[in-house]
Amino acid sequence: MSNEQSTSRARPNYAPLTQTERNNEDSEWVTPHMVANDQDVLNQIKIIIGGHFLGNWATYTDVDPKVRELWWNLFKVRFRWTEEQGPAILRAYNARVSNWLRPTFRRARASGVRPQWCSDEVWENLVRH
Repeated sequence: MSNEQSTSRARPNYAPLTQTERNNEDSEWVTPHMVANDQDVLNQIKIIIGGHFLGNWATYTDVDPKVRELWWNLFKVRFRWTEEQGPAILRAYNARVSNWLRPTFRRARASGVRPQWCSDEVWENLVRH
């Protein structure tokens, strides 16, 4: 793998929660189990991704690291957890996004129906690949 490829797929820097994020009264408390299994949490993840899906990414690992970091930061604003749960929350979040995004595009390609939150340009490029 070239340096350019390894850089483009580098894992983003998932910074720990700031005191402001931990104290955000508008955010909802979650546990790793909720992140992994709760439909309301998944719905919020879908809203975050749908509002910031600007590239030709069929899988989570294809997503630009800066965009993955943006999604994670938006997730941290909507939800909060104890500091001790941070690593488990991050693992559950990454798995949930990955396990949702891949089959979503597989089903969309098979049906030929573009997801509402995916632009025409991005959709056309995804269908070609």
